[in-house]
Amino acid sequence: MKTSTKLVLAALLILVVGAMSGVAASPAVPTKQELAQKLLNSRAANFLTPPARAVLEATARGDHRFTPDATGYVNQKASKVSSSRPTGGTPLPNVRVNDPSEDTNAVDQTTQSETSIAVAGLHVAVGFNDSQRFIQPFITGGANLSGYAYSADGGATFTDGGVIANPQGFVNLGDPWLTSDGSGTMYYSTLTIGGLNGDLVVGVASSIDGGKSWTPANPIPHPTSAFFYEGDKDAITAGNGSGNLFDVWDDFTIDPNTFVFSSGLPVAHSTDGGHSWTVAYASKVPLFGNGCSFSQYIGAQPLVVGTTVYDAHVLDPGVWRLRARRRTVHAEPGVSDAGRLAEHYLHELERRRRRLRPQPHPACQL
Repeated sequence: MKTSTKLVLAALLILVVGAMSGVAASPAVPTKQELAQKLLNSRAANFLTPPARAVLEATARGDHRFTPDATGYVNQKASKVSSSRPTGGTPLPNVRVNDPSEDTNAVDQTTQSETSIAVAGLHVAVGFNDSQRFIQPFITGGANLSGYAYSADGGATFTDGGVIANPQGFVNLGDPWLTSDGSGTMYYSTLTIGGLNGDLVVGVASSIDGGKSWTPANPIPHPTSAFFYEGDKDAITAGNGSGNLFDVWDDFTIDPNTFVFSSGLPVAHSTDGGHSWTVAYASKVPLFGNGCSFSQYIGAQPLVVGTTVYDAHVLDPGVWRLRARRRTVHAEPGVSDAGRLAEHYLHELERRRRRLRPQPHPACQL
């Protein structure tokens, strides 16, 4: 090879290397474990329900244990709330709904919590987290945290029904919310985790016999293609007619292209009793902003009045707020008493919002 040819090739090599060095490197793709650790080290971790936090801790550790340990991913101490006795009137009877004799799986796991109720005539169903049905400390295919009880005599007596069946490939993790529609069918909304991808989504079961038996809690498809998804604090209600359902919750997602975290308010609507769903966001905000900027939706509660769906929620950007978002589901002329009730509902939300005080905004810990 001639010397001049060598010099030309060397010059070309330098140009190619220089061009390559000038190209910006693609951002490293974070793992689900790293994403979970980032959420747990942020303010967002302070407002998770126990099941959602336990799932996030397990993801952050990289295991399937459903319990905190000494790694630093532990539950925050809850604030004590002073109790008070109601005054006036005749005390209501306090009827037990769970059966203590069934608490034999683990003598130190006898917690029933986070209750919700649905009524259809004399039929009453109660949903609750039931730790007896959960084989702690691991999340296994046989685990289930979504317990229930039912009554056929208006709540005078109850039968412990066990747990809502897991959908195939999922494990129910409690946080129940119940409702009933105009036909008397009852619905049970619960958190459920996917065994393959680890996504924490919302599932809905139904009962046509007054809460005595239930279908599996079939998952609602989450409204995003993000490879990291965690829903929490689900709440379900029924609109007019039969099978007209609205399920809402808050969630964490991450954009698969920019890796930016978001906090959102999904609203799921079904017109066939939960067999199929359409899902859209009422709102979605970046979780982490510039500097110490931070915004997070905390819980949601649906209210259907006439033609309108109201989604009440709290947005935490350093100042607590109560808001309600509306969505018209179909046209209907006239203003009913229910419509005036909704306006009163929004007025009350605004009144409460004005009474809330700003909260301290700690330094960012990302």
